Amino acid sequence: MLKAVDEAVIQMQEKQAVFSEADKEFVTQFAFHTQDGELTGKLIEELWEDEKDHEDIRKRYGTMLAGRENYDWVEKVENLLVALETYLLEEKAAMDKVAAVLDSYGISPQMEETQKVR
Repeated sequence: MLKAVDEAVIQMQEKQAVFSEADKEFVTQFAFHTQDGELTGKLIEELWEDEKDHEDIRKRYGTMLAGRENYDWVEKVENLLVALETYLLEEKAAMDKVAAVLDSYGISPQMEETQKVR
């Protein structure tokens, strides 16, 4: 279920663009609710283009989710899961960068050591 969120975060990172926090949250929520990688990819592409109005894009794609009826607590749990998954992906990327820096100085961290930190 979180695979769609993983894919969305990876797609945003591959663009190497600065997405606003509102855009990041909307994309991850959209990916989580739709589980549609292709549609989420189109959303990311539209947000990536600078000349587009992001608020209009979020509203347009938000109408696709409007038919979903969720209880408030379920939505909060879903938001928490999405935030945790996003955090874990960013933490892994940061640890990989730290390992690369250490490796460039001739310090080779063991895989077990990096796994303990994670």
